[in-house]
Parts: sequence; C-alpha cells; structure tokens
Amino acid sequence: LYALDTTGHIRQTCPVPGTTNRDWEAVASDGSYLYLGDFGNNANGGRQDLRILRIAHLCTDSVQVDTIAFTYAGADSLIPGPANQTDYDCEALVATSDSLYLFAKQWQSQGTRTYALPKQPGSWTAQLRDSLAEPGLITGASLLDSARVLMLCGYSTTLQPFLLLCYDYPERRFFQGNIRRLKLGLSFHQIEAIDSPDGLTAYLTNERFSNVITTPAKLHRLDLQPFLGTYLLGPASTLAAAPINRFRLYPNPAGEAVTLDLSGGPDQPYALIDSQGRQIRQGQIRKGSQALPLQDLSTGTYYLITPTQKELLQIQK
Repeated sequence: LYALDTTGHIRQTCPVPGTTNRDWEAVASDGSYLYLGDFGNNANGGRQDLRILRIAHLCTDSVQVDTIAFTYAGADSLIPGPANQTDYDCEALVATSDSLYLFAKQWQSQGTRTYALPKQPGSWTAQLRDSLAEPGLITGASLLDSARVLMLCGYSTTLQPFLLLCYDYPERRFFQGNIRRLKLGLSFHQIEAIDSPDGLTAYLTNERFSNVITTPAKLHRLDLQPFLGTYLLGPASTLAAAPINRFRLYPNPAGEAVTLDLSGGPDQPYALIDSQGRQIRQGQIRKGSQALPLQDLSTGTYYLITPTQKELLQIQK
C-alpha cells in the first residue's frame, strides 16, 4: 500500500506481508484497523473467495492481518460468465464503529446496492441494506459518519465521471436523505477512489486509461463547499456576518500540547483530524488562549478544522 500526500506524491510504501493481491479495490479505516477490500469480481463474475483484509500496525515490523471472508445474501454461489456483466462486483467500502458497508458496482443494472458486514474476522453473509437506481458504475466511497455525509464516485460506460453526495439521511440509511449528483467535467477519466477529511474538500484519483486516447493517473482536488457548506457549517449569511477568527498555534512543531490563541469573532467548534482524514477529537475553541493536549497522539501531522478557516491548520508533533 502507498501513502500519498495531498499533492499526489508517494510519502510511504507499506508492505502487507502474507497476502496476495487477487483484486484489491478499496481501503477504509475506523481509527483502529485498516480494511482492505479484496473483492473485485468483474473478470467473470464468479469469484468464490471474496474477502476483506483487516490490518493492524501497518508500516511497522509487527503488521497483523486477519481475514473477513463473505458471500452476498441471495448469491451464495456466483456463476462465472462474460467479463463486466455481473451485479456482484464491488470497489467501494466504508467502515463505521460497528460495521463495514460495501457498495456494489452493478455492471448490468447500472445502479448500486448497500451491503453490511461485521468487522470481525470470520466467514459472513453480507446483508442487503438498500439500493439506489442511479445510472453509473460506483468505484469509491468516503464517509463522514457523525455528519451523515456519504460520497460515492464513479463513471458511466462512456467514462464520464460523477460524484454522488448523500447527506442528512436517517441512521446509516444512506439513500434515504438528500442525494445530489455532480458531473465532474473530466471526460475519459476512470475515477476510482475518493476521500474527504471534512466534507468540504474531496480528493479523487483516476487510473491510467489508454484506448485511442491516453489519460495518465492523476490526483484531483474538489471544492465541495458550494454544495455541502450550508449543510455542514450553517447558512452562508450567518458565516458571512461573523467576524473572521484569527488563530495562532504555538509551539509548532508541538510536544505534549499546542496552544490555541484566538482573537476576534465568537467561540466556535473545531475538529482535529490525522493525515488519513480520521477525526481524532472535537471540541470548542473559546476566545483567548487555551491548550490542546497532544500527549496521547503518535508523532505525525494533524490538522485543525474550524468553520471560518478557509484552509486546514497543520500541527506537527
């Protein structure tokens, strides 16, 4: 596995020992484990060894890998057939506090289904939770669980990529709330993955495509504030009327704590996320100076998000 920064440069290469890449298609994390979806099934639709690898201590000398094997409810035995004709392919995965959710890439139906799985190693049946008759092939997912925002990326059969924003839904019923479809304007880009640290900025990747024309692999940054800003941060008029808050962070790099010095504007919420976009903690910043404890965090890069800051504030420990 490769760790990329937000400019697309590879910062770390992490071996996954004792495994074989049959068809790795998706990565998700819950803060404790990394979940690697080895469940690609487009070759003939008949794959019998669908699995998710649960990985602990990645990029260390004590990597631990367990297997979550599964079949789809209603399709215990998949029958091989022509390539790219099955509705039981998958390239999108998210992790919550208690479950894994898979989003099917339906080559025939041109929609998607949501399946739920336990996160524990073993052999399970993925249970059908919901379906969405939205034309296109789903290839990636990113979830902000506490904010009830799910992003799904994909492309049409003519390689016209799109993004589905699902938000303000009942508890993990992802397709029962608001759904907005965005055309990405990247013709002949085979968009394969998406991640978002805060719901306001998304990063997407496309794989190299070559057929008459050649599109190289790229990382794309997408500003989603015009589409989700009001839902996540409140009405734009409220934000516009609020004085601009000015922060000072020190010391930076930090040790056991970093001091937040806020002058101007009202108190406001914050979230601290790590370099993989996982929320570490949240709280309230009040006018004046206050300490943000860091002693329980590993050495690395973290980011502070607030509603009135246009950019992420980087904290180095």
